[in-house]
Amino acid sequence: MDNLPLSFCESVETRRYTTPVSVNTLVSSIESVTKAVEKAIGEEMPDEFGLMLDDWSQDTEQFLAIYGCYDSPGGPRYPLLSMAPVMDEPDDHLNAEERMRAIVRFLPFFGKTINGCKFLVGDNCAVNKRLANLMNVPLVGCARHRLSLAVREFLVPFETALDQVQQLMRKHRTKPSCKMRMKTPLMPILSQDTRWSSTFSMLERYIRLREFLSANDDDMMDLLPSRAVHRKL
Repeated sequence: MDNLPLSFCESVETRRYTTPVSVNTLVSSIESVTKAVEKAIGEEMPDEFGLMLDDWSQDTEQFLAIYGCYDSPGGPRYPLLSMAPVMDEPDDHLNAEERMRAIVRFLPFFGKTINGCKFLVGDNCAVNKRLANLMNVPLVGCARHRLSLAVREFLVPFETALDQVQQLMRKHRTKPSCKMRMKTPLMPILSQDTRWSSTFSMLERYIRLREFLSANDDDMMDLLPSRAVHRKL
């Protein structure tokens, strides 16, 4: 996605006994494999299906991954149908209309049309809601996001204590982690705002690492939670 250069084997013996593949042959092979995969997915995929959307950003580029969602004789299937930048042309935009055009463009490669999409699965953001309205299909929102908000509200009284543990874990991911690895293979875990379960994982890891933390360590003295805070957690 970043137009990175091809990596070549540095072993002289390997290069000596290997016949290099030309650029044209490599591109042709990639296209053939892509078409074969598209054909296989299209034959298995029913005419009525759902689409799951997942966005992420890298530097200034916004990417959109779209997965199919349908049942098959072997069970549920969620194949990756498309993964590409949202804005491919100078006049493209990060809106619902542009995403709908992208869906319309790639579905024919699988022998399907947008009329076969019966529901969308994605984050509860305004763009996805607008896209669902444009396609006239229901949007199955992300339950994890709502659960994360509920857990965050529940943890408000413990915010100060959690911040102390977060700072302690972050500190141990730097230079002090070398000392910690001499005592235990366990690594610190940080809490993430978008994943409620990460707060529980961080506290669980803190409890397990507590016996290896020393208040006599100058680097840890100011960060180590007090006994009262520890009992509260």
